[in-house]
Amino acid sequence: MLTPVLSRLDIDPAFTLPGLTKYLAGSTALVGVVHDMAAQHDLPSTVMSAGGAGFLLHPLDLPGVAILLSAGFRIGKSAMPAIAGACVGIALRTMLGACLG
Repeated sequence: MLTPVLSRLDIDPAFTLPGLTKYLAGSTALVGVVHDMAAQHDLPSTVMSAGGAGFLLHPLDLPGVAILLSAGFRIGKSAMPAIAGACVGIALRTMLGACLG
């Protein structure tokens, strides 16, 4: 279902599984998926290129946000500024990695 959108954005469709895994299950699950893809020779170099690594390698994912929000009210209040800052950082790192990589 995502292939037309990814094609229009010039993103390798092999990036879908690692991307969804990272954001829905976390970094540990991402390592398992990438390891299995590499073992089966289904991991194109574009997935872990500078731009791909910049987009995938960071602590902002659903499990991380759930932990942040469940840590208490005082810490939960800082969640939105932290998420916004992380999004800016991820976007900047991804763009720089794609341009320089």
